[in-house]
Amino acid sequence: MGEKWLVLGHGSVGASLVNRLVRTDGNFAFVYDPKPRLPVPQVPGLQQVGRGPVPEVDFVAVCVPPAASGVAAAFVRESVPGAPTVFDWTSALPGTKKRAAEVVAGAWVDIALLDSLDKQDESALLAVSGPRAAEESGVLRRLGFEVVVVGREVGDAAQTKLVRSLFMKSLEALVVEARAIGSELDPSGTAWESVERNLGPIFSGFADLLVVTDATHASRRSVEIAEAVEFARSEGYDPIVAAAAGRALAQLGALWEIERDVADEGLRAVLDRAIGVFGRVPTPPAEMDDELRQ
Repeated sequence: MGEKWLVLGHGSVGASLVNRLVRTDGNFAFVYDPKPRLPVPQVPGLQQVGRGPVPEVDFVAVCVPPAASGVAAAFVRESVPGAPTVFDWTSALPGTKKRAAEVVAGAWVDIALLDSLDKQDESALLAVSGPRAAEESGVLRRLGFEVVVVGREVGDAAQTKLVRSLFMKSLEALVVEARAIGSELDPSGTAWESVERNLGPIFSGFADLLVVTDATHASRRSVEIAEAVEFARSEGYDPIVAAAAGRALAQLGALWEIERDVADEGLRAVLDRAIGVFGRVPTPPAEMDDELRQ
């Protein structure tokens, strides 16, 4: 049976979710976003709505930036009739999600995206939590997601994503650093070939992806790992490696603000630029080299 959805926010997450909704027979989706980052397509089963009361729906998907979480919750309370279940796709911190959940009348399901939504033909992995997360998880499975219920409290899923960030963002910084320095100190590529043989082709392909996407997302990811580090510290832990990785990603992000289009040039170009972050000493000119020999 078809379901009616309201999707708040039409960026990468909202657009991907809308695509899944309209591809599922019987569903109808409304989109509310005064300034959509991606154009809302004109397709059957989809309608863009403006400010003010919206039609009654079964489910609301909150796909806004973390800073807009509270505003989105207030919009649901004031402009969405009834008490629909709210699926919170934001990457907000656990406490922020808990406060947002307290505003609305319907059930609030905390969602942590643990995979890429670009996998339209695969089951992207979601961690979900909340008092009704187990009961509502079937809704997400019908849309083609793989769902794991990680807790009964809003914020438990967000916490799971923070723990994941400690590893994934640290891995990204490590891969970019090791491969950039290796491109200078191991021009034959033998060291990286050894890594590939030990960890396999799936890791190798993913490592290439981490390097290239770093040139686009390093700044955002540096913020995410900083949040994860602060959360871990608030719980009494000291993630030393992740903290260092966050600083490296922040420096890379600053570099990519200057080298804005380097990702389009591919892996080699990204590594050639990234080496500057990791302290390469420029080769001295020939005349200086002669003076050093004297």
